[in-house]
Amino acid sequence: MTGAGKRLGRAIALGLAEAGCDVAVHSFRSKEDAEETATRVRALGRRAVVVAADQTSGDEVQRAVDHAVRGLGRVDHLVVSAAAFERAPFSEMTRDKWDRMIAANLTGPFEWVRAALPHLQQSDAASIIVMLDVAAFHAWRGFAHYCAAKAGLEMLVRVLALELAPTIRVNGIAPGTVLPPEDLAQTEAESIRRQIPLERFGSPDDVTRAALYLANAPFVTGTTLFVDGGRSAVARL
Repeated sequence: MTGAGKRLGRAIALGLAEAGCDVAVHSFRSKEDAEETATRVRALGRRAVVVAADQTSGDEVQRAVDHAVRGLGRVDHLVVSAAAFERAPFSEMTRDKWDRMIAANLTGPFEWVRAALPHLQQSDAASIIVMLDVAAFHAWRGFAHYCAAKAGLEMLVRVLALELAPTIRVNGIAPGTVLPPEDLAQTEAESIRRQIPLERFGSPDDVTRAALYLANAPFVTGTTLFVDGGRSAVARL
């Protein structure tokens, strides 16, 4: 489980543990947070190992996967959640900002899948679940590099679903507003809320339930499950 140190990643990791999964808890800079997640997984009666890696580095990702397999013995599900988020108007976009966002949000997931693939191929019920974003489907002003990376990742989900079938299922989850940024202004939060048909923000539990469904849906692959209160349906009108 990548990016499992805090926030949404932690919630999904704990949901998997409650469902009976042992969990490899990945983080890059938040080692203390990852250790806390692992402690909570163990409190649920499951095994947990902590792995650290800069997911833009193939070597570091490979070492992390190898460590996870040594600790847990197998890989049945790969949940890719670690991501970067940044606002940058295109007039202020630099090549460095662009490259960092593509590396974190597109190349990183590619590296995790590549490293875990030999182990997933040995499982009888393997799946890959990728955290996308509604930004993969809708243009956001000020987020050209983020939207482009997530859109590319959504296409990768579909291509992998074709190439890795029939032994490995690959699906995406596109959360809406479930954990608003801590610095989000109240006026902006209310503006977003008014655009959601269900008239409320979601919760990490909503996304966790979606991940558990996809992990246990043997005839579902190549799809993206929107968990956004209907906001994407409005955007498509």
